[in-house]
Amino acid sequence: MDGERSLQFNLGKGTFVSQKFKGRMEGNSLEGTVQVSLFPDEFLSMKLNNGKLQVFAPANHGVALNILTQEGEIYGPNYLKIYRDGTQKILRSRLKGDVSKSSIFVRSQEGHIFIK
Repeated sequence: MDGERSLQFNLGKGTFVSQKFKGRMEGNSLEGTVQVSLFPDEFLSMKLNNGKLQVFAPANHGVALNILTQEGEIYGPNYLKIYRDGTQKILRSRLKGDVSKSSIFVRSQEGHIFIK
């Protein structure tokens, strides 16, 4: 990985906050709260059981979104279309802005996902 930094974490209960990490981030959360400020051209991959994820995406960077929750909720800007398939909610889209390498990939059982 030509100098790219990566961070992997597992969270049971509690809170995990990342505001200044630049690189690839992969995490699992059982019941905790995860808050991530994403930089341009960064990658976030999360698995949630029953927790809360807040992602602050870089403005005007067209971040790619691939988010699915079985029984939780997905919240984001009003222009994004969240599809429902039974109890599943699915969001596959891009935030407004220039297309970038940034992406957010989330799989959740009952967690709530907030994209800001």
